[in-house]
Amino acid sequence: YYGLMEKQFKNLFKKAEKKKGVTGENFLELLERRLDSIVYRFGITKSRAQSRQLVLHSHILVNGKKV
Repeated sequence: YYGLMEKQFKNLFKKAEKKKGVTGENFLELLERRLDSIVYRFGITKSRAQSRQLVLHSHILVNGKKV
């Protein structure tokens, strides 16, 4: 889900548990804040996998800098 490895998924869930509020909502919020999710939501790519690859290969600039 969201192109995450199991370890990344678990770590993100742990962060969500530590935040105030509903854990499930916190978790989804953290997932949607990821750059690859934002690239996909803006319609730059057709799939999350494509978004993830663009981010991993540094083809996305944030404030003029490669991420």
